[in-house]
Amino acid sequence: MMRSFPLLLIAALGLLLVFALGDSLLTGTEIGPVAQHYLDNGVAETGVYNLVTAVLLDYRALDTLLESAVIFAAAAAVWSLMQQRRLPDAEGGLSVAVRTLIPRLLPLLLVYSVHLALFGHLTPGGGFQGGVVLSVVSVLLIAAFGTGYEYRLISPNTKSRLELLGGGILVVIALAPLVVGAALLTNGGAGFPLGQPGSLFSGGTIPVLSLAIFVKVAAAFSLILYSLLKKGS
Repeated sequence: MMRSFPLLLIAALGLLLVFALGDSLLTGTEIGPVAQHYLDNGVAETGVYNLVTAVLLDYRALDTLLESAVIFAAAAAVWSLMQQRRLPDAEGGLSVAVRTLIPRLLPLLLVYSVHLALFGHLTPGGGFQGGVVLSVVSVLLIAAFGTGYEYRLISPNTKSRLELLGGGILVVIALAPLVVGAALLTNGGAGFPLGQPGSLFSGGTIPVLSLAIFVKVAAAFSLILYSLLKKGS
């Protein structure tokens, strides 16, 4: 009975969700005025075709900034807790097959992560997604060669500095519009050039914010994962 309890709980929650949403799951919901404004004016006001990115890094950029602060707090807390115990760095990875295959995958993941961050305002993706993919590289290095190798390649202190750098860029961009009398995190309204929608250099501050989040998320998640994997090594 205890083994089936999680499945029963998930099924019960699923049914509750279906009853709560009602017919909207089948018929859809009417688009509200705010969402309609994004659809009608998003490209002109932000300079990017990816309206998801436009919402996250322009219309609701303050939410994203605060979410980045949460990631920073999580990384700092995990690193602080793990430092209370001195644990040895593992020098050996997994099997020979893993050590042979992973180095061949890493260049693909590196390119993919950078692509997600650079072109997040043009295609599905963004700095957060790219940062998560890049942090997976750290995990694969540990799996292949151990925490000791990954530590020597890029130390936790370096990751911490990179996270601070990404956060610092976010704060500077957030405060810059105040100089010209615009609101916090204002993009085109503060005079930042939006460029030609569809081109790489478009969107004003959105691509810069995406790259800053990319660096910050990759460093923070990598630091958290390194701390947890080292504890288990």
